[in-house]
Amino acid sequence: MRNTVAARVANLISALSALCVLCAICGICALSGCASDAASRTQGKIAPVYITNRAVFPFLAPREIDEPLDMLQRIEGSFGEKEFAFLIYVKANDDGTELRVLNDFGSEIARIAYSPDGVESSGLATKAGLKVEYILADFQIGYYAATALTRDLSGIGLTFTESTEGDAVIREVRDGTELVMRIEKRASGLELRNYLRGYRYTVTYEE
Repeated sequence: MRNTVAARVANLISALSALCVLCAICGICALSGCASDAASRTQGKIAPVYITNRAVFPFLAPREIDEPLDMLQRIEGSFGEKEFAFLIYVKANDDGTELRVLNDFGSEIARIAYSPDGVESSGLATKAGLKVEYILADFQIGYYAATALTRDLSGIGLTFTESTEGDAVIREVRDGTELVMRIEKRASGLELRNYLRGYRYTVTYEE
């Protein structure tokens, strides 16, 4: 009986976490034709992100970023049968991370920021009530220092590895023998696959 209840709880957490990711990524895209408004979420406590059904992602300090970023990215991906695509301007350094989501006309429709003071969001990210921490967690796994990720993920019982395959740097997160996430990083961008939540997307660095 207890095992059955535990399994149901685990499945519920997985479904809710997947829904949060879907809302955070696809929700912005679905509203990308709209103009941003003044709604905002001020800096504050970081909401928990379940990277697995039991483990909460340990957000790293901004200074743990692998290298500073200042670039325009195009993100295209899928979640089940849903597909999404949008532009995002990324500025990340030792002070924090700022992600500005743009529509096809280059106008800002959402802003997500992470700093030692917490998380801040505005525009459609706030209007739609999205849990932007899921986007920030993916960002940190992709772009923060491997040594820091190895250290902090091991603290929650997960294994992080980084290796090289041809021209790609491979990052993987495992829960025991289960592959949770795999990222392939190249000079032109990266591809992320979350096997546990069932979504994937590619990031292309725009000139």
